[in-house]
Amino acid sequence: MKRLLLFLFFIVLFLVFTIVLTIKQARSISLEKPIIQTSTFSNKIAFTRNADIWLSNFDGSKLEEFYETSLEGGAPTNLIWSPDAKYIAFLYEAYLPLNYPPSKWDNIYLLNVQNKELTQLTHANGYNNALGDVLSWSPDGKLLAALHFEIDKAKKTNSTAYWPEVWTVDGKLVWTLKGSELSKKFIYQNYHVIGWSRDNTSIYLRNSGENVTYKIKIDSSEKPRPITQKDYGDLVSNTISPDGKFSAYEQDGNIWMTNLENGEHVQLTTDGNPVGHGKTYDWIRWSPDSKYVSARFYSNFTAAGALPITDGISIITVDNKEKVDIPFGEHAMLFDYMWSSDSNRIIVNTDEEDIWVFNRKEKTSKKIINDAYWATVAR
Repeated sequence: MKRLLLFLFFIVLFLVFTIVLTIKQARSISLEKPIIQTSTFSNKIAFTRNADIWLSNFDGSKLEEFYETSLEGGAPTNLIWSPDAKYIAFLYEAYLPLNYPPSKWDNIYLLNVQNKELTQLTHANGYNNALGDVLSWSPDGKLLAALHFEIDKAKKTNSTAYWPEVWTVDGKLVWTLKGSELSKKFIYQNYHVIGWSRDNTSIYLRNSGENVTYKIKIDSSEKPRPITQKDYGDLVSNTISPDGKFSAYEQDGNIWMTNLENGEHVQLTTDGNPVGHGKTYDWIRWSPDSKYVSARFYSNFTAAGALPITDGISIITVDNKEKVDIPFGEHAMLFDYMWSSDSNRIIVNTDEEDIWVFNRKEKTSKKIINDAYWATVAR
């Protein structure tokens, strides 16, 4: 009898020990490996319609008015999703700036898509306005770079001063080139923010006049310097593959690619020509999986200085240089385009205020939404 009781005691003790150990392991797993949830806005298209922000699926379904703006006389423009799909940054552009408070118009705003809370990041007034066409998110989605400008009325030429700024998502200005020692050289130049470093600490500025790209640490502890070949692998931008291995660029109307590890240059297309001499490629974008390079192609301009009539989008497979030309169903001037996160589709916005979807696998293009502009895709 004693042996039986002793046996049962050890059985119970073993079960208790097993249960306690299981609970501890479960708690450890829940603390060390939190569940990662995919954003409900992934691959959602955001765009402006009737001065409000709308959302839809990639096929144009589930169209909804997502955010009704409270200001009159203008509209959100230059919409851009944050990399984590938590925010939409945009410029509130006034149609009639003289009739409305300048402290509200022509400024950069941030819309939290979870609670629809709107934050005004910049507070420009008069001739001090924020340009939204140069908004650029840091890779982690925590910082937003923007190019700021103002008219220097003290100069007889009314020259325009440009400088980059970096903001946090809660509306704090963490860095600006204005007023720094660096601004003496850079403030009156036409610079554009073309990308970020992968560690979120530096921005890259392109000077179209000098044809030079500079890297600037946003803590301003280092002097801006022209980038070298080794910097390209650290740059997050449209022309650098997301894996940091290749850069793509246009030369004499064709698309080329550079291996950033060994410096080898590879010509991806051969049917392009310099502008004005036939088919031409530009506006290069990489797919998120780094397997494809895309570019728009066109042949004719509508008028001198105008946007060209875009014939379609070309997609080149990097490994074998196979190219597919996907034409528009109708002629249009392309404003911008973006890849979907699955690297299978491309969203295109045109001057006709239409949204098109180009399908890489099906090699088709389709208009999905009318009366829409400034489209952006959540990753």
